[in-house]
Amino acid sequence: MKIVNNEIIDVQQSDLELLSKARKLEEIPTEVMDSCKDIIINGHSDSPMEFRSFEGKNVITFFNSLDYILDYSEVKNLSWTEVINVGAETLKELNECFKSLDSLTGNESKEEIDRINNRLALLRYKMAVIKNITKEKKGEIRLVSNTKHESKNQIRSLIKSMRRTSTKK
Repeated sequence: MKIVNNEIIDVQQSDLELLSKARKLEEIPTEVMDSCKDIIINGHSDSPMEFRSFEGKNVITFFNSLDYILDYSEVKNLSWTEVINVGAETLKELNECFKSLDSLTGNESKEEIDRINNRLALLRYKMAVIKNITKEKKGEIRLVSNTKHESKNQIRSLIKSMRRTSTKK
């Protein structure tokens, strides 16, 4: 999941684990590699549900180009029908990838086979996230709890309300 707010984007560490499957390492912005190289290279995070914050338009543009990372701000208000449609589209794309694998002749390059397998991994991950969105809609889980950015906004709101209260006295 990702949450974009102005010039800041919060990205779940589990999404960062898959970056090397989605892009070549040299395509990943320096700011992201510098702060998350261990997660990206190893494909593992000790805290996959935690978020990392990044700033800058180029980083936001980069993460927005990754279709396997759903934007929480967009999906949290989807109707059941819309969530099912997102799942159906993802399932359709998964099936197309499986057909591509089935139609391999054996003459394909390793890069082509890796590209298809990586896409399959990303689409399976996206389906798992969609499943979790349905669980959140049912109230079974909470997908997002206090990213750094949300915490800052909550603190700002608290300070504003405290100021309003103190000026009323």
